[in-house]
Amino acid sequence: SLEAELASPTNPDSLAVELAELKGRLEEANAALRAEKGRRLKNEGRAERVVKLERDVEELVSSRDAAKMTSFALGVAMGATAACGVYVAMLHRNRA
Repeated sequence: SLEAELASPTNPDSLAVELAELKGRLEEANAALRAEKGRRLKNEGRAERVVKLERDVEELVSSRDAAKMTSFALGVAMGATAACGVYVAMLHRNRA
């Protein structure tokens, strides 16, 4: 019968053949989409890591700068303390 022939998987005009081809193409497209999503997620993850690393570097630079300023301030304070000690010693020597 004509219906049986049209439904036959060997008939190139068969809906079953067309559906199978469409299903295959859809599966390929889905696999490509999943792969692209995976690449995008990896890239987004890398971008997030880069931003975090940049932020960490900025924090380290700020910490280093703060440590330098603290060291400088301590040096100035030590110098001022030494100068005060010398001044006090000179005052005591002059009174004696």
